[in-house]
Amino acid sequence: NPNFYWFEAAVPKFALRRLYVPLMTCFYSALRKLNVENHSLSGSFDDALNDPKHNTWEAVLSEGQSMRDWVMSFYDIAHTWDGTPLWPKQMTDFSVYFKKDEWEDQLEYAIAFHLIGAHRLESGQWSFDVPQ
Repeated sequence: NPNFYWFEAAVPKFALRRLYVPLMTCFYSALRKLNVENHSLSGSFDDALNDPKHNTWEAVLSEGQSMRDWVMSFYDIAHTWDGTPLWPKQMTDFSVYFKKDEWEDQLEYAIAFHLIGAHRLESGQWSFDVPQ
């Protein structure tokens, strides 16, 4: 798991797994229950995924920071006790398959749109005009 707070890198892994992670999971679960549309424990949680004002890269990026740099900032700070990076160096650059807003590689398309992001898909109505 990536570190979400600066002090997590200093917490021993056994304490992180046994104590810290369950406590944080419980805390955020309770926070989600309180942060609902009707301010009751039975309301539905709005995660703002579709909010065009808050769910944007501009809301999180610093000036001059790329999207990749922002994502990697969560992983680059994670190290083992001896200082070895917790996550391996990038071995494959999948951005070469993403060209002009379309996936060129069908395996990557299947992973991105049929496995990982499948919960965000919505059904739609459209038709294709096929020349005869």
